[in-house]
Amino acid sequence: MLRDVAHAHGVTPGQAALAWVADRPGVTAPIVGARTVAQLRESLGATTLRLDEKATARLTEVSAPVTPNYPYQMIERISGWHG
Repeated sequence: MLRDVAHAHGVTPGQAALAWVADRPGVTAPIVGARTVAQLRESLGATTLRLDEKATARLTEVSAPVTPNYPYQMIERISGWHG
């Protein structure tokens, strides 16, 4: 999915991911974990990228948490606790 979005926008998957994260409500600055100058340059390429609504919706859908009540469901399962 991410590769499809990246390809459609002519960017790398890393750039598409950073652009999507930067556009999330409440995110003020995505953390870039570049180890090399080349990786940093690639990441900086995402600063001007704006994904279209369809791409944003697709990435939002596939990144939705599978267990939205984590860690409470895990705690309940392990301990028998019911909050």
